[in-house]
Amino acid sequence: MADDAVNIDWRVLAGLDYSNGKSTDTLKKLDGKLVRLPGFVVPLDDFQEEGAEFLLVPYYGACVHTPPPPPNQIVMVEMSGKKSVKLNLFDAVWMSGRLKISSIESPYGTVGYQLEGLKVEPYSSK
Repeated sequence: MADDAVNIDWRVLAGLDYSNGKSTDTLKKLDGKLVRLPGFVVPLDDFQEEGAEFLLVPYYGACVHTPPPPPNQIVMVEMSGKKSVKLNLFDAVWMSGRLKISSIESPYGTVGYQLEGLKVEPYSSK
């Protein structure tokens, strides 16, 4: 199922205007769909090494000791079935799952998206 995901990038997610909640047509079509997005994992607890909930951000170090990225550049990931995965801050990953445009509060600020995570893979350019 995760193999049917549509590859997207952070420019697509930037199509959400978080000041008024409006989003581009492209983004609206992806709401509720399976997507695959590259990014970096940010654990919700400082020293957490694995977990079923975490943030996905476009660049290394986002949210950590710096102002967080805008809400349209943060995805709250909840792994399907609360399946725990390894949370490595330093390695880029491909995250596959069902995307939902939904504003929620996280320990690092407002998040513009939720993703029901199905698969985490090491990042490659493919």
